[in-house]
Amino acid sequence: MSLAICVMARVPIPGQAKTRLSPPLTAEEAADLAAAFLLDVWSAATRVSGAEVFLSYRGDEGKLPGEFGNVARFSQEGADLGARMEHTARVGLTRASSVLVIGSDLPGLSASCLQTARDALIDHDAVLGPSIDGGFYLIGLRDSPPGLLADLPWSAKNTHEATRSRLIDRGMRVAEAPRFDDVDTIDDVVALRNAIVAGSLLAPASALVLSRLTCV
Repeated sequence: MSLAICVMARVPIPGQAKTRLSPPLTAEEAADLAAAFLLDVWSAATRVSGAEVFLSYRGDEGKLPGEFGNVARFSQEGADLGARMEHTARVGLTRASSVLVIGSDLPGLSASCLQTARDALIDHDAVLGPSIDGGFYLIGLRDSPPGLLADLPWSAKNTHEATRSRLIDRGMRVAEAPRFDDVDTIDDVVALRNAIVAGSLLAPASALVLSRLTCV
């Protein structure tokens, strides 16, 4: 089964990226951290054997980090997150028989976690990766019909469960990937730094930026 991995990201522009981290971070520091997160997630995705990896970006393409100058990419389309996620999944499915859509705020996510999600799609129609906040960091699909993710509660404690119920209602067999948590708040940044120092997470680009920060 062929696989496309689509990494959804907002272009890391100061004042627009990771705004919940500023303050205490400056807008520039928050954007630097967002760029590092994206680099670490991209590195994990490109280590999944046989997968085609795409960047689904939102914002000014000309301000993407230099490392993304030659990667396969496309602009997100849709009025809300559900529509943009559906569109991203459909683009991925034009290149492969299955797709994983992930965010860019997942430093430390491993290629083996993505491989587990890929394997789940062999005998399931969809896979979700839950997060502790009630959302999900990953959705995998073998089909993305219009309206599949419409009118769902985003950034809510029941986002994961509502999405799972929607998929099941559409007749899909749904698997669960291992839990992983994205980085949204300054407390999350501190937890990330501690995990990197302890050696329980590997996120070299993020570690480099974190080493320059004095306020966390």
